[in-house]
Amino acid sequence: MEGILNKLNLGSCIPNFAEEKITPDIVCKLSAYDLELLGLSSCANMMRLRVECVKFGGGQLPKINSSCGAPKFHIPRSVLENLLDEGFSINEISTLLRVDISKNQTSGGKL
Repeated sequence: MEGILNKLNLGSCIPNFAEEKITPDIVCKLSAYDLELLGLSSCANMMRLRVECVKFGGGQLPKINSSCGAPKFHIPRSVLENLLDEGFSINEISTLLRVDISKNQTSGGKL
């Protein structure tokens, strides 16, 4: 985590991230409020950090298999709401969460 923060010129946040044991794989699940408490006040810095942490994220979300159709993923509503509130597009969210989307799966504008 320290290397990522240094790369983004956010070294002043390192002690806060270390104290809270924040790892790259959970950064995209943190709310804007959580990131503010960790020392990030700029939405642009929050987005840069999330995008960088995606590269180091931990694997795919667990699949919920059904008897027919494509597998589904359980993504807590609060995670989606936080990402949408921060201005992420559906495509950016799918990349952050490593979930493949298609137009058929998002018909009606709902997730």
